[in-house]
Amino acid sequence: MDPGMECATMRRVPELDALRALAAMAVLLFHLSPHQGLSAFGMTGVHLFLVLSGYLITGIVINHVGTPGFFRAFYARRILRIWPIYYLTLAFLLVLQHHLPNPPSYQGLAYYLTFTQYTWHMPGISKLVAIPPPTVHAFDHSWTLAVEEQFYLLWPIAVACVGSRRVGWTALGIIGFGVWFKTLGYEGWLLPNVFGAFALGALIAVLLNDRGRVERHRYKFSTFFLAAGSLGFAYLYWYYTVWPFGWSADRMAWRDSLQNFAYYTIHFGIVGWVATNSGRWLLAPLRMRELTYLGEISYGLYMYHLPVYWLVGGYTILLAEPWPMRVAKITLTFIVATLSYRYIESPILTLKDWFPYQPRTVGQAPMASAIPRPRLIGTRSRSVLGD
Repeated sequence: MDPGMECATMRRVPELDALRALAAMAVLLFHLSPHQGLSAFGMTGVHLFLVLSGYLITGIVINHVGTPGFFRAFYARRILRIWPIYYLTLAFLLVLQHHLPNPPSYQGLAYYLTFTQYTWHMPGISKLVAIPPPTVHAFDHSWTLAVEEQFYLLWPIAVACVGSRRVGWTALGIIGFGVWFKTLGYEGWLLPNVFGAFALGALIAVLLNDRGRVERHRYKFSTFFLAAGSLGFAYLYWYYTVWPFGWSADRMAWRDSLQNFAYYTIHFGIVGWVATNSGRWLLAPLRMRELTYLGEISYGLYMYHLPVYWLVGGYTILLAEPWPMRVAKITLTFIVATLSYRYIESPILTLKDWFPYQPRTVGQAPMASAIPRPRLIGTRSRSVLGD
């Protein structure tokens, strides 16, 4: 999605583009050599994407929900950002794999076309539908696009129903639900399992909406976010170093669920701290043009990297290969993402001008009146998907 150009009063936050770039690179390195060395932590880049998306999307929603044509503009802008290269990549892989000696089955294609892949693992649904065989190779990472689209569909409606005054409480409830749902052991690639990350991002938007208050109490906000991130690190240290002697299976489920949310909490602290201190001298490295540009093309980097790895690896994802091959994969991914952003994504994004958010009419109180309007959603800052 593209919070960019959402409102004339909103400014760009290049530091968030930089965080997105770092998250994308972490995922790219993780898929080069999963669970090997430091790259094993690369999968947490997805958690950072989700928290960022919850933050930026919530800021847009509480600013514009209730204005004329909000839902039409919101969903149209999300479609223009996510759908084109998603379906382009899917079509390319399907056509190519159709000509392989052992092409995948198309039995589960409808799920991928509707961003509902892996929902067959949901409680109740798993008893009604059979798990389809592999539909398309090198597209497993599309689960994040699916949960993003599901979040985009549901969250604006939820905020409109509960009112912006209750967004914070709603987010806290979702976090609690997510911790509990994770203990049930269902497939991790489901919205209920990751909704907590989106909700933590929403909390950042709520906390930082009053920019004047943030400026007056910057030290307190910074300390709070640093403490939250440190708490996540402390739990992970305990999780990986303290052997849980005598723990029952039920308690182990809660222990593992909280481990997952510890990662979310770390990124809650990082995003909140960076957003609180955006523009200050200590974040100057995150404003480097090279890094912010990678953030701009990060959706393409994420979308194309597994197909590129698969093609370069000879129709397989190799987990142990020489460094020259790994460098070739990364380099080709950057080339494809750059060309895609310039010649496909950017021209399509200009169509978003046809779907502007409308200003509130004179005398119309914003739904977020109890939560002063945010300033931290940038004119080119994008969601988790580089939108």
